[in-house]
Amino acid sequence: MKSTVMNAGIIIGASVVIALVYNVFSPQSLDLVRKKIELPSASDSALFADAPQSSSGMDTAMAPPARDTLAVQMQQAPANANAAKAPDKTPAAQPAEGVQTSVASKPTEAPEEKPVAKNVTYDQVMKLSKDPNVLFIDARNADEYGQGHIGNARNYFTHDFEKHIPEIVQIDREKRIVVYCGGGACELSHEMAENLLTFGFKRVFVYTGGWDEWKKKQGAN
Repeated sequence: MKSTVMNAGIIIGASVVIALVYNVFSPQSLDLVRKKIELPSASDSALFADAPQSSSGMDTAMAPPARDTLAVQMQQAPANANAAKAPDKTPAAQPAEGVQTSVASKPTEAPEEKPVAKNVTYDQVMKLSKDPNVLFIDARNADEYGQGHIGNARNYFTHDFEKHIPEIVQIDREKRIVVYCGGGACELSHEMAENLLTFGFKRVFVYTGGWDEWKKKQGAN
């Protein structure tokens, strides 16, 4: 019996060693240690600055012209009308013989930069949690959410994302959204952020400290 167990242990040990060696030299090797996902840090200007609006709430591009501007336009209208009636006697410039005219090509527009999720700190989350216009999403499961969560965060479990799509598509794509999970090695918040970016949301932030850091620091205050 002992020899059988010993032989089995030797076989298992040898198999593990062979697998590790193969993984090291394989072009498709797997990471044996989970890598920490690094995100760019969010600046305060990106977090707390909203789109500028006029004091009246009306888009300045659609605002009516001032009264003085209207008067100047009315005085210039007759002169502009007479100028339009007078025939233009200036001969049109003719292209030189043998020279072909070309239509100016339209400048190529730079491609729009793809939005990416950015990391937010505890201090930034503290400020954002006091803003009712910021949406917090807890990406953990319902049991963990029920044990405690940040403010009025909504619970959208990442693995049940499809179930929440009807509600998610109703959210303004310009809304600031902070996603979090347990923190540390938790990947639920990162996956949720990627899902939101795929649906066209542009201001998605990840609180990588997560619930663990929030609870610890809130308890210390």
